[in-house]
Amino acid sequence: MDVVPHDSLLAYEGEYNRVRGALIAEGTSLNAWLKSRGISRQLAYSALRGQSQGKKARELRARILTEVLSTAA
Repeated sequence: MDVVPHDSLLAYEGEYNRVRGALIAEGTSLNAWLKSRGISRQLAYSALRGQSQGKKARELRARILTEVLSTAA
């Protein structure tokens, strides 16, 4: 899965909602999924919503998108 930066916060918000929806469809929540993997909820939300753009945030966003959206397909 290619993870690319978006041009707008609205695009990040849509992506965040896709991740949440995929997890809800699997019977869990984003918060529970993050907690089960030892990932900070605050960091994950900032990365998914495009509020953090540093290297670690980009890596975390890529990990979440890959793990959640590739299994939901």
